[in-house]
Amino acid sequence: MDKKQNISGLRIRQVRLQRGLDQVELAAALNVDYGVKLEQSDISEIERQVRCVKDYKTYQLVSLTLSEKRVPRIKLSNLDWQKILEQCNYKCAVCGRSEPEVRFQQDHKIPRTRGGGNELNNWQPLCDECNNFKSTSCRGCQLECEQCSWAFPERFAPLRLSSDNILKLRQYAAMTNSDPHDLLNWIVNEFF
Repeated sequence: MDKKQNISGLRIRQVRLQRGLDQVELAAALNVDYGVKLEQSDISEIERQVRCVKDYKTYQLVSLTLSEKRVPRIKLSNLDWQKILEQCNYKCAVCGRSEPEVRFQQDHKIPRTRGGGNELNNWQPLCDECNNFKSTSCRGCQLECEQCSWAFPERFAPLRLSSDNILKLRQYAAMTNSDPHDLLNWIVNEFF
């Protein structure tokens, strides 16, 4: 394996030494902070470039930042989960698909890393795909979660129009020499 592909091992060792951690402590910290289950021997092999991080296909290492120990993730009781599903009409809160077409994840609307708690009003069902998109979108995000379409899709997610209605709107806007966005806003203001 060439060193260019395996540079992550050098970086992991560098950060570990900067933080004054031994390999056992780093493995424990990765498990607590990210749910990454590695043994001291795995860390050793990665650092010695015998293996590389991409050899471990069970997780995705996103950051080398170690933080304070978090409260362990909880799973909702079946009764509470059923309440959440019922509130969302047994559909993904973002895309609206339902089981068995998709599988649901128990999602914190406001991530725990951003101050979200385990209160029932901070949970929503997300399908695997939307949960992955949300996770990627939240990485490094500094925007207010209270105004985020991933956290509160019922208030902030973009509205979906059928392709036929979009075509009608664009055609009418072209006929009247107006912008489709302005036309749509005019319709809403005029009739609501």
